[in-house]
Amino acid sequence: MIRTGYISVLILILAVSPAEPVDSTSGADESLQVVSIERLGPDSAGSFDTLEVTISPEYVIGGFDFKLATDSRLISIVDILPGKLIDSCRWEYFNARAVPIAPGENRLTALWQVVALAEMFAAGDTVLCRQFDREVCLMKIVLAFSSPRFSSDSAAAVFFYWEDCSDNTIAAASGDTLSISREAVDFIEVNWPDTGGQFPTHRGAIPGCIGVKVTGRILPRLIFQNGGVYFPPETYQWQEDSVGTDTTARGDTSR
Repeated sequence: MIRTGYISVLILILAVSPAEPVDSTSGADESLQVVSIERLGPDSAGSFDTLEVTISPEYVIGGFDFKLATDSRLISIVDILPGKLIDSCRWEYFNARAVPIAPGENRLTALWQVVALAEMFAAGDTVLCRQFDREVCLMKIVLAFSSPRFSSDSAAAVFFYWEDCSDNTIAAASGDTLSISREAVDFIEVNWPDTGGQFPTHRGAIPGCIGVKVTGRILPRLIFQNGGVYFPPETYQWQEDSVGTDTTARGDTSR
């Protein structure tokens, strides 16, 4: 069994073990889990400053490795902060960083990688929990706006992004199972072409990720829901001389 320590989880995520390929359907736990980027609209009071990334309840997590991106010039990602699961459960490792955008991926305007681990070493005893009995926030995406003027019916998508099989994966607390995407759903249009089942993509792990060699199970049971921000013109009556006026509103118009 793979330990949940930092090195062991990374070995599982990077899929470098010489073991035989696993059968993802043999004895597999087929329960689906939803990982969702918040969608903000004009329904309730607040400001467009952060988007929460949440996971559905009762899923015991040992660590995760996510990539998130935007292709919009209306917003920029300025930071990603740990969410309630990380803070309240006293996870030992959380790192979020902007990563270089590869040549040929210049449709992106920002790309971030977030890695978190409940325990750096298997013998750790400081972690209080690895799950909640309700939907819980994994991280908060901090946004900045590039302009106070927004065109009619405009929106800015923030989405999960895959460059290889290790992206957007969750390791079980036991360390013997790696969950990958079953599908990725857009709620705000992403201006990215169909890649025909090849990387890079915002449509989820490609079919070949199931056959990689790991010492454990790979289960395609994660549903990724991409989100972002809506800018309805009747809500945003901003002028150049009134930047900072709190006329925005917050709410999820799609869930």
